[in-house]
Amino acid sequence: MRTKSVALTLVLLLSYFSGCLGENIVDIEENPTDPNPIGFVGFTDNSSVEGFRFNGTTLEKIWIITEAACDAMIAQSNANTDADINIHWDSITGICFTPYSFEEETHPNLQNVYNLTAEEVCFFKGLAQEYCFPIKVSGRVMWFDAYGSSVMSSDGMASGASPGHCGIYIQSERLTLPGPIVLGNNAMNATSSTWNESILNLMEEQKYIDWDAERMNTYSQESANAPSWCTQPVYSELWWMMQPQNDNSNNLGSQYIGFLDNSTAYGWRISPIENFSRIYIAQNENNCTSTQHGDDWNGTWEGLFCVKNLRTSYSLSQVTHQNGELCFEDASDTWCHNMTVSNRVMWLQGDLWGGQDERCTVTVQMPTFIPSFTYNLSLNSYDDDGEYIYPDWDDLLADPAYTAWNNEWMATYNSELSSAPSWCTEPSFGLDQFTEDNEGDDSAVPVLAMFQFNNTVDHADVVTPDSNDNLFSINLSLVRGMELDWNEIIFTIVEEDSNGNIINEYICSNPGQTGNVCSIEETLGNGDNLLELGEELLFKENGTDICTDTNACYDDESEYKLMVYRSLTDKNDNQPGAIKYLSIQ
Repeated sequence: MRTKSVALTLVLLLSYFSGCLGENIVDIEENPTDPNPIGFVGFTDNSSVEGFRFNGTTLEKIWIITEAACDAMIAQSNANTDADINIHWDSITGICFTPYSFEEETHPNLQNVYNLTAEEVCFFKGLAQEYCFPIKVSGRVMWFDAYGSSVMSSDGMASGASPGHCGIYIQSERLTLPGPIVLGNNAMNATSSTWNESILNLMEEQKYIDWDAERMNTYSQESANAPSWCTQPVYSELWWMMQPQNDNSNNLGSQYIGFLDNSTAYGWRISPIENFSRIYIAQNENNCTSTQHGDDWNGTWEGLFCVKNLRTSYSLSQVTHQNGELCFEDASDTWCHNMTVSNRVMWLQGDLWGGQDERCTVTVQMPTFIPSFTYNLSLNSYDDDGEYIYPDWDDLLADPAYTAWNNEWMATYNSELSSAPSWCTEPSFGLDQFTEDNEGDDSAVPVLAMFQFNNTVDHADVVTPDSNDNLFSINLSLVRGMELDWNEIIFTIVEEDSNGNIINEYICSNPGQTGNVCSIEETLGNGDNLLELGEELLFKENGTDICTDTNACYDDESEYKLMVYRSLTDKNDNQPGAIKYLSIQ
C-alpha cells in the first residue's frame, strides 16, 4: 500500500504539471508589457508556452503566460489539496513558475533533486519508492522525460512505461503573439488528437515559423550530443501524453523501429533475417489487415506500423543474407537480391515484388518519427467512400521535426559512404525515387515523387503474328503525393539487348487517345482524366506486331520492360517513375 500511495502522489504531481488536473485554464495570452524582450526565457517545448528553467540551483517548471492567467493557476493549485504545488508569478521576467527539483550537490538532504552529471532527476530520493527520470543538457538543448513516461505509466506502475521517450526542450526567446492560447484539458482536440485551434493558428503564424525554425536549427547542431537513452523524442510532452494509446504502444519504445527510407513511413526489419519484414505507416488496424484493396499491403498491425513478414506471408521455406545477397527460397525456387548492411545503413537492389534490378534503395536504421503537429503519413489510407487519402508530404517537409530527423538520417548515411556497394551507382532515398527542387543544391530537401504498379499479368490469349494481340494487364497499387494525368503520363514498351542497349521502343496511346503502335484500355476505373489507385489497364498491340508467336516478348537474348514516365519532361530526361519487367507469351 505504501508503494502505491507514493506512486499516486507522484502521478498527481506530474499530472498537475501537464495541466491534466482541475479546471481548464483558458485565455492565456502571450502579451507581455515589453513587446520585444531580448534573451532566453528558458527551455521551452514547441507550444512556446511550457518549459523549464534553471534558477540558481533550482530547476523550475515554467509557463510563459500573462499574470492574470498565472493568478488563475495559483488559485487552482491552492484549491487542489491532492498535490503540494506552489505556483508563483515572477514579476521581473513575466513568467509563471513552480519549483520542480533542486541540485543534489547543494541540497543533499532534499528528496526531489537533479544531478546533471548523472543525467537524472529523482523524486523521493533515498526512499524505497525512489523514482528517477533521465535528463541531459547540452548547449541550448535539454532532453528530459519530464513526466516520467519512460519509467512508469499514468497509474504509477512500470508496466505501462514507454522506454526511450523524452521531451525536447530548447532554450528560446519569448514568442510574443496575441492570444488567446488554450492550455490544460482543452489543449487537445479529443476527436482528432491534435492541438486545439488556438495553437494550430499560432503555428501558422510566420513569426512562430521563424521562431521554431531557429530552435530546430539549434537542435540539429546538438543532435550529435543526444543521449543514447532518448530514442523516441517528442517536441511537446503535453501533445504526446494526450495521443491515443493502444495495446502495442510499447513496441514503439525500442531504440530503432527499423531501416526506414527518408519519407519516415516505409522500410524494413531485418533482425532476425528469417523474419525479414516490410514495414510502413498504416491508417489503422483495419487498413493494415484488410485485403479489400489487394493483399500487397496487408500485414500485422503494431499500433502505427503495418508489418509484413515475407517468409510467413508467402510461405517461404527460408530467408537468408550471406555474401552480400538477400535470398528467398520456396519449395521450387531460390532467388536473390544484392543487399549490403553497414552498421545502421542498408542498400537493397531491385524491387522485391519483381523487376527494377537497376534500382538501389537506401534505408537507415532510425527511431519512429514523431511529427511536431498532426498530419497524415499513412501509405494505405481510404475515406468512407473508398477513396485513397494521400499522405501530407508538404506538411512533412515543412515540419521542423522532420528537418532534425532527416538531418540525422543523412548524417548516418554519409558516415557509411565508404561501405557503399559498387553495384549501387544511383542510390534512391525514397520508396521509389526522389527529385529535388534545386538542381545542384546538395542541401535541398528531397521531395517525394513516386507511383508504383503491381506486377504485370500476362494476358490469357497467346500472342500471334497478328498486330492486334492483347499483351498484359497492370494495376496501379500506390501513388504518393501527386496526380497522374492521362494527358501527361507516358507508357512505353522497351526491348533491350543483353548489354542494356535499346533495340525497340513502342510508345502506347493512353485511353481515349490514338496514333501509337500500342494502345491502353482502362478495364477497371472511372474513366476520368486521372490514373488513380486501383485502376487496371490492358495493353494491346495497335497495328504493329510487337510480340509474335515465334519471338514472344520473352527470351534469353533480350529483355522487355514497361517504362512509365510522369511527363514528357521526365521522359526527355530519362527519369522513369516506375519500371516493370515483362514476360509476355
